[in-house]
Amino acid sequence: MMPVAYMRLIEDELEAGRQPECVVDAAARWNATARIRRFRTSDSFVFKVETGGTALAMRMHDSRHRHLDRVVATQSLAAHLSQNGVAVAPPVPSNSGHLVETLRTGNATYHVGCTQWLHGLRGDEIERTPHFYRMWGSLLSHLHRALQTFDPVLAGQLGHWLDHVEGRLTFLEDDAEALSTGAKVINRLRTLGRDRQNYGTCHCDAQLDNIIVVQGVPHMIDFDVAAGNWFAGDISIAAEDNFDPNDTDSLPTRSFLEGYGEPPECLQFAKTFQSIITLDGLATLAAAYDGADRKDDPPWLSEMRERHRRDQGELREQLLRS
Repeated sequence: MMPVAYMRLIEDELEAGRQPECVVDAAARWNATARIRRFRTSDSFVFKVETGGTALAMRMHDSRHRHLDRVVATQSLAAHLSQNGVAVAPPVPSNSGHLVETLRTGNATYHVGCTQWLHGLRGDEIERTPHFYRMWGSLLSHLHRALQTFDPVLAGQLGHWLDHVEGRLTFLEDDAEALSTGAKVINRLRTLGRDRQNYGTCHCDAQLDNIIVVQGVPHMIDFDVAAGNWFAGDISIAAEDNFDPNDTDSLPTRSFLEGYGEPPECLQFAKTFQSIITLDGLATLAAAYDGADRKDDPPWLSEMRERHRRDQGELREQLLRS
């Protein structure tokens, strides 16, 4: 999630019923100004735009939150997966043939990329049958294998998931208990080996809201937080609130792992991965609101802040129990 101060530059305009000029200018790089609709906002601003009757998903990244090299790497990653037969939303080049365009405004600079808009239902909108879990597991396994041949220079621009989590711990400095617990949880993984059998470039957010089911086939979207990770960690992120990867008596777990194939050995560390996922959620929210004074919150932000305050309380309790 981006800092709310960056979010407000566009969200305040949208909430007031105005289309920000920078969004229209960004869409114009793809000749897609006819219809522009907000889809969601979190790590980036995502809009559904249309060009020549074709729908695109346009992502706008504030350059202070996402460096150009990383945005280029995530777009290139999606292109690599598409070219290797993985079911994803493929990137669409701009009018000038670039996967990423940079747009400078008076208040911010944005790195913008588009992918095909997938017409289907999100994974959290459908009935989750054993067949669906097997297809979900198979999709993630296919993604992990395909990314083993991803350009190592581009992969290096994505960094490592655990390093990103640790870097956000500074935003928990006012909570000594959570900070101490978080450091201990991270240290549990520091000695875990990294090799081609258990570690590589991963999605790092392959949850149900980033699965689009098109004509019965799950497709992966949103590679904003892709990074180097243990495959077991990626499975644990996908499993969060959906199934327990260690509970092989559970039909959803069995079905997912059947689809994935031979699970990585370090899946035995699933509980530790789940604790770090909780820690990351807590630290990410703390980072997003750092320095954001609530006194001038517009209504949409007050509502979101209160919802996230409750989330932070629940995440902190979960972390301290880990």
